[in-house]
Amino acid sequence: MRSRLIGSALTLCILGLLAGTRGTANGVVTNVSESPEKVEFDLAFPVSLKAFNLDPPKVIGGLVKVRDNVDVTAHVVLKKAVE
Repeated sequence: MRSRLIGSALTLCILGLLAGTRGTANGVVTNVSESPEKVEFDLAFPVSLKAFNLDPPKVIGGLVKVRDNVDVTAHVVLKKAVE
């Protein structure tokens, strides 16, 4: 089963807490690699500011507008526990 994930993309439900508000997002996991010591992957997901009761930042004069969704990307490394 694990070998099927290597090089494949899958979806992961992410639970988060931001500014005291809990929310969820669907993330896409890509570039999975596994070694005897660790598992690594890239994770990308959008976060809706409104879902966390946050207002987009405002710029003087209204010259810049911020979308409701912020795209988050991360490289995750999970190291296996030392026995």
